[in-house]
Amino acid sequence: MESFNQLACLLILFYMLPSCKCANIDQSEDDRAFRTEYTRQREELLNQSNYDPNVRPSRSTNVTIKLNLHSLNELDIGSQTLSTTIYFHITWYDGRLTWVPSITETECIAFTIHEVWTPNLSVRNNKYEKGLLGIYGDGPIPLRVCNNGTVVWIFRVTPITTCQAVITHYPYDTQRCLLEIGEWTHPLNEVDLVPLEFLTDSYTTDEEWNLIPPVSVCAKEAKGISGLNFRRIKYYLEFKRYPTWYIPLLIVPVGVLSILLLGVSLLPCSSDKKLDYLLTVMLSFTVYFTFVSSRVPSVSSSSCIFSIFLAVVMVLGGGVILFTLVGICRKTPASLINTIRDECPKRKRSNTESTPLEPVNHGYNAMREESDHNEM
Repeated sequence: MESFNQLACLLILFYMLPSCKCANIDQSEDDRAFRTEYTRQREELLNQSNYDPNVRPSRSTNVTIKLNLHSLNELDIGSQTLSTTIYFHITWYDGRLTWVPSITETECIAFTIHEVWTPNLSVRNNKYEKGLLGIYGDGPIPLRVCNNGTVVWIFRVTPITTCQAVITHYPYDTQRCLLEIGEWTHPLNEVDLVPLEFLTDSYTTDEEWNLIPPVSVCAKEAKGISGLNFRRIKYYLEFKRYPTWYIPLLIVPVGVLSILLLGVSLLPCSSDKKLDYLLTVMLSFTVYFTFVSSRVPSVSSSSCIFSIFLAVVMVLGGGVILFTLVGICRKTPASLINTIRDECPKRKRSNTESTPLEPVNHGYNAMREESDHNEM
């Protein structure tokens, strides 16, 4: 029975080998036909009507822009910069790049930006890098052209843009940052930018900042140096800081020290320990104030309420110490001397202090008499 099963398996494999070989041949012929048709169609599109990538598709071209925020890399309040990772989805219509799909069903063809016309887009408020979008050191980002003339260009950008920070309510602050996109070369009557929605579906949650949707979008006209009007698209992103990490580190210790500083009023005014208590609390507050000042971002355009509170507490503490010193100095000199005398320990007299001192003869008188006798 076992030998019969082995023989049946061999017969099945024997009959399947020709069909597999035919399938491979058919697949290779289909791939060859696809490559041939794809190359022919691509060359035909670029060669027809002497296609020039430096000439825009029409007298007035509309370019639609859709953004998708992927992640927040860094929001630096000190340098007032915002670093994000954004996917650009740009489309426009080019009537020169249309064809009827053949038997290979080639509906979309990939091109480079050097082969077809592309808009010269740039991030206007990029702080460090300057240049056009979609062009990088490792080469340009390719695009797809569909048979109906629709050009789709998708690429990723990591801009570092300027962000006017406001730290008035730190650490409960909310920052509103601007991302401005514009056309670099063509004015509004030649290339118009049409903004679509700003997506946050693939946004990765940040540990310090929370994105507040939706992102507001507005398209405005801006006048260039030559007097021409250009289209500018402005995206406003709002991020709210998570204050959970700052409550046990900043809020609670400062509140405890402030309550301890107010507790000096419970001590009696004539107590000499009042000044020691004040100096100890103010020393602790000064050390912690140095730590807090290193954590609070320094922005000259706005003042932080938390920093103002710390400064007010420092001034009040210094005033209380000054009034305490004035109260101590108003004591009468006699009472002050008596207080110091009572606090100083009394010195005990030794036994030798009651015995009168006698001159000690070290033999100098005898030597002097002998010298006088020799002279005689």
